[in-house]
Amino acid sequence: MSANRLRPALVDRAAMQWSALGVALQAPREAAVVDLEALIGLTAAVGAADARVWEGAIAWCGRYGRLVNSARLKGVVVEMGIAGAELAPFASAARHAGGPPWSPAGRAGPRTPRTEGRDDLVVVKPARDAARLLWFLRATFGVNARADVVENLAARPGSTPTVLELAKLTRFTKRNAAVALDDLVLAGVVERLGTGTVGRFRLRDRRGLLRWLDMPDSVEYPDWVAQFTVGLRVSAFLDADPSSPRVRAIEARAIVTGLRPSIERADLPGPDFRVTGPAFAEEFDAWVDQLAGRLEAQGLVT
Repeated sequence: MSANRLRPALVDRAAMQWSALGVALQAPREAAVVDLEALIGLTAAVGAADARVWEGAIAWCGRYGRLVNSARLKGVVVEMGIAGAELAPFASAARHAGGPPWSPAGRAGPRTPRTEGRDDLVVVKPARDAARLLWFLRATFGVNARADVVENLAARPGSTPTVLELAKLTRFTKRNAAVALDDLVLAGVVERLGTGTVGRFRLRDRRGLLRWLDMPDSVEYPDWVAQFTVGLRVSAFLDADPSSPRVRAIEARAIVTGLRPSIERADLPGPDFRVTGPAFAEEFDAWVDQLAGRLEAQGLVT
């Protein structure tokens, strides 16, 4: 059974990503670019299981939460299946630590001594790891679609996405992505390819931009929203796991079938749907172990 492995893997991944952003945690640092809104959603959902992760994340948001896109956060947590009641405690604590109000639920409530003024929990060193790329781009281009568009183009060398493709990748509206691209083309940061009605775009000088930001040339940006969506949904299913093997197999197949779009977006392996009947429960368990391993090990540096 894998019921007790997936949730700790999600907590560990949150610790790795906060560690890469400068939170003082005894955890390996994430090597891939961190999606700030996805990380906040994940922490709101599972971070309370580890007090050090929870308090460190709140301290970071108290200092740098202004660089979190509140509009994108709302859409991301909905996609991840996180209810407003789950986000509210974290949003409230971050607000009381000095961060911005991300939702009405995050505006009220008393300050608490455990989350106020804990600057010792955040130590941002000069090193510019790839994990911090989106964070630093927002500090450069502003908290809007421009930074996220540049980040996605930087992380995918050789690709020339359309406006619609960039909108899906960044999870902004097509209009917001189009306006951002117009601005970036005007500024000479991005170039438009072709003259047809469906334009494609790329960074004019990707390596130069990354050198300017003192970032490594190799930048990886998994679809963390999709990965965390899969992890959280499956973890919730495991928490309410039915005892009957037959019912378990049927419900597990239904959960994974519904998650297929997210599994594909996240480039995750899926279970073997050729397995039928109660035997699918064992196939599902093996897949959960594989998923937990992916969340534990993907993209780490020491």
